[in-house]
Amino acid sequence: MKNLIKDVKCIAYFLSLLILFQSCVAYQKQSYTPEKASESDDKQIKIKTINGETYNLSWIDVEDGNVVSKRSVKRDFMKKDEIEEIIVNNPYRSITIDDAVNHQGNIYIRTKDAKKRNQKEFELYNHIFIDIKEDGEYLKTYSMIGPDTASVIIPISQIEKIVVEDTTKSNVRTAGLSIGVIFLFLGTLGLIDLANTDYLGSMSLSD
Repeated sequence: MKNLIKDVKCIAYFLSLLILFQSCVAYQKQSYTPEKASESDDKQIKIKTINGETYNLSWIDVEDGNVVSKRSVKRDFMKKDEIEEIIVNNPYRSITIDDAVNHQGNIYIRTKDAKKRNQKEFELYNHIFIDIKEDGEYLKTYSMIGPDTASVIIPISQIEKIVVEDTTKSNVRTAGLSIGVIFLFLGTLGLIDLANTDYLGSMSLSD
């Protein structure tokens, strides 16, 4: 019975090492053009310049020969046909999409879905953006998620490589690594305890 327990623990130990190894395998990242990388959503974009500088960004746009982004700013895509109304303050008024693209200041968007839910007026304008840009049938919307909204501007001519990693796969890999470490630790403790048990048993028999 003791040998069976030892065999099971050894198998668990081996599987934990396998999980740990699988999690440590490097994710093969494809090199992207600036234009292709700018279309990425829910990704981690890593840019390396010819000067050796590295930038880790959640999104990028391409403007006037530069790659641009803003820290602590989230970018999303909203379909134009989902918009019921666009509102700005000073003075409080409804504006068109063209006016919203050129507007300086906060922009409040009421969606058709919010209207269907019959939300109160102050809840209808819960989409607050600091900038809006057109992108075909979509609007690219930018909302502030932190106090530091410093701009990042990188000339395309200075970029050596751009790689894009799916944040979902990255999170799965991190979770796998954590599980592997935990199982490895517990498995090691189990083998040590078993070894101590065998040792103590042999001492008692010899006595």
